[in-house]
Amino acid sequence: MVKAVVLINCDRGWNKVMVNKLKRMESVKDVMIVYGVYDLVLILESKSMPKIKRTVTEKVRSLKEITSTVTMIVAE
Repeated sequence: MVKAVVLINCDRGWNKVMVNKLKRMESVKDVMIVYGVYDLVLILESKSMPKIKRTVTEKVRSLKEITSTVTMIVAE
């Protein structure tokens, strides 16, 4: 199983809307609003790296309200 943590910044005021959008995506296990440098933390889990990559590049990063992401693949 491949796991990843994605740190997300989004446009001001969009945190709660983004949580609802992200929770409906494939491979998403959890989404949390956080305080600090980032706005959201996204937890992904999938059977393959290509699915994780697709979720981040084609789905998460395609949302116009998301301004930046940092993806960390969990080492096991």
